[in-house]
Amino acid sequence: MAAGQSELQQTLATAGEPAVEFAALSRSEQREVFFQLPDTVRQSLVADMDDEQLRAFVRRLDPDEGTDVLG
Repeated sequence: MAAGQSELQQTLATAGEPAVEFAALSRSEQREVFFQLPDTVRQSLVADMDDEQLRAFVRRLDPDEGTDVLG
């Protein structure tokens, strides 16, 4: 799974629209992958999400994790 996650992280880091790639993941994969991404990729991903997608993602997180996402 580590090799698959590494490839996924690379895909998100280089995608023109990372939110599209991220949306294709299961909810548990989204959480796991998001918090393993470098800060710059996280920021790019959050900036690419529309309000509805961001709201749905943050709503499923612990409050502290949600704060980290919205920073």
